[in-house]
Amino acid sequence: MSKEKTIEDVILCIVNEIAGPDAVKVASVLLNEDWLTDEVIASKTLLKLNQVRKILYSLLDNQLMLYKKVRDENSGWYTYYWTLNREGIEGLALLKKRQVLKKLKERLEFEQSHNLYRCARCEGVLLTFEEAVETYFRCPSCGQQLEAYDNAGAIKVLERKISILEEELRKLS
Repeated sequence: MSKEKTIEDVILCIVNEIAGPDAVKVASVLLNEDWLTDEVIASKTLLKLNQVRKILYSLLDNQLMLYKKVRDENSGWYTYYWTLNREGIEGLALLKKRQVLKKLKERLEFEQSHNLYRCARCEGVLLTFEEAVETYFRCPSCGQQLEAYDNAGAIKVLERKISILEEELRKLS
C-alpha cells in the first residue's frame, strides 16, 4: 500500500529538486519555525553559515523563501530573518502534481488506444501497431519477431496512480 504524501513531504521534495539535500535540512528547520536568522538555521542544521546563505538565496531566487531585515539601532547592522514562502511552495507543489496528473492521463489514453508489440529479447523495445507494421513485426534492434504486449497491468497501475493523485489534489485544493 502506498503512503500518502503530506504537503510537507511535497515541499521537501520540491526543495530537494531545486536546491539539493542540504536545502532539505534548511527547509525542515523552517517547516517547524518561522523567521529564523541564517546563524540559527546553520546551528540547527549543522551546516556552515556560507552554505546556509547560499541555500537561502537559491530558494529566494526560486520564490520559495521570504525574508525581512531588521536594523539594529545601536550598531546600524541589518539582521535578516528567513521563512518559507508556504503559499509559493504549495502553489508550486499543486502545479507539479497537476502536471504529473496530466502526463499520467495522457499515458493512460495512449495505453488504452494502442495495440502494443514488444521484443522478448530487447528490453524497452515497445512499438505501436503502426510502428510494428513498418518493421514487418520484427524488432528494429535485433530482428527478432515481435510479440503482442498485454498492457492491462500497466493500465491498472496508471488508473490507480491517477485516482490517488486526484484524491490528493481534492484534499489540497
